[in-house]
Amino acid sequence: PKHHCVTSQEQVFNETLWKQEEMRCGDGECADWAFDRSVFEHTASSDFSIVCDAAFLKPLSGTLRMAGLLMGSFFFGWMSDVVGRVPSITAAGLLLLTCQIIGGFSNSYIMFSVLNIGMAAGGIGTYLVSFVLLFEWTCPAYRTKVSVFAQVPFAVGFLYVVFLSWCLRSSWRTLQWVMAVPNLLFLVFPFILPESPRWLVSRGRATA
Repeated sequence: PKHHCVTSQEQVFNETLWKQEEMRCGDGECADWAFDRSVFEHTASSDFSIVCDAAFLKPLSGTLRMAGLLMGSFFFGWMSDVVGRVPSITAAGLLLLTCQIIGGFSNSYIMFSVLNIGMAAGGIGTYLVSFVLLFEWTCPAYRTKVSVFAQVPFAVGFLYVVFLSWCLRSSWRTLQWVMAVPNLLFLVFPFILPESPRWLVSRGRATA
């Protein structure tokens, strides 16, 4: 968000000061930062002061998130082959849910970033394993159509997140918790999802 240097914590954001580039980061005598709260009242950047000399932390968090995607892909891909698709998608979902809930209580950039890695790992794990499970449930003749329609939730999900972000502009923490609510469904997956027949056959657990 827009910001500028202030010498007192009582000062509030001033658009005129923000337009003065020398005021955005000050000269090293900043007591605090004033952020534009006209759209979002609280963001991770404003809560953890990720501006000026600390601005590099913003792209770093994206890099760490990508590292989480890499680790989650390897781990949950391996896990789904060893213990099954359903236990793996459940574990990945619970990791995502747990990190989302705890992430809302982050009190430092380090805690926020570490939990983001966990969310990325859990999120990619649920996607990869569920995609494999979907294909192994589907007859070969319908797999092309199924793979196309499986991408529709991505578009819906993006719109859903944008809508929630607009409605919950008071705090990114509240948004984090609200976005975690649908992931509670992972708690019931072991009781309602049938295991992949292909995986069962590969483990010699097929029944007539």
